[in-house]
Amino acid sequence: MEHWKQTIQDIQSSCGFCGLLMTSWTERADHLADHFKSGATMAQWLGDWGFDDDVVQMVQNSIPPCRSDRV
Repeated sequence: MEHWKQTIQDIQSSCGFCGLLMTSWTERADHLADHFKSGATMAQWLGDWGFDDDVVQMVQNSIPPCRSDRV
């Protein structure tokens, strides 16, 4: 499994809670964690992840944030 796994640290994304644009996975994780710690829920998320198209194509079996209420 390790031979096909790709690790990307520098990644463009946006926050569906406040619209902030981010440039790394660590920044994204920390930023979104702050929203959740403040009581935000996925029901408040607007739009998608804000990933570049090439990253979106690598995400398999995912549920876009705007559809997370259907899980």
